[in-house]
Amino acid sequence: MQEIGKPWRQMPSGRVWPLLNPTPKDVYWPDLAEALSKTNRWGGSTTVLYSVAQHCCIVHDMLPLQYRLAGLLHDAEEAALGFDMPRPVKDMFDLLGAGDAIKRAVSIQKTAIFAAAGLPYPFPDDMQKAVKDADMRALATERRDVNRPCYVAWASPLPPPLPDRIRPWPWPKAMEEFLKRLNRLLAVAPVTKGKRNVWIG
Repeated sequence: MQEIGKPWRQMPSGRVWPLLNPTPKDVYWPDLAEALSKTNRWGGSTTVLYSVAQHCCIVHDMLPLQYRLAGLLHDAEEAALGFDMPRPVKDMFDLLGAGDAIKRAVSIQKTAIFAAAGLPYPFPDDMQKAVKDADMRALATERRDVNRPCYVAWASPLPPPLPDRIRPWPWPKAMEEFLKRLNRLLAVAPVTKGKRNVWIG
């Protein structure tokens, strides 16, 4: 049995993800895609099962080609950490003094995953803005289509939602759609650092 540093978590394939020191070699894209397709957005506070993988596909689809890989993988660390943490929960950890630990945990996972895809981390400013804008528009669309109305006003306004309504995918389709986009992008994207960990289905 291979010895590995703790803490670690088991991924869907049975592979191990070392939480404190992952490297690009630890990235197995089908594991990330399956975990994201089984992870519900909004911490589960949706009217239907709606996955992070589908959210990432929606963000990807809004972006020009040069930003699509970043958009598809912008929440990929949630596959490694095992959950989608809503913004108010992150704010709570900030107020309790644990926000820096959460940010560090996210950064550790993203550094390995993005390097495996040949993406820079942190994103350059133009890429970060494009992904954030698409993420917020996806959020507005999700609020309309997969959430019940909330009686508490949000602190900041959201952009207009997309014209088409979200039809949530079952997890196998979400995984398939995520990997379809990923494999297409990894086949054409330039490598910016090291070698990409490409999975061929």
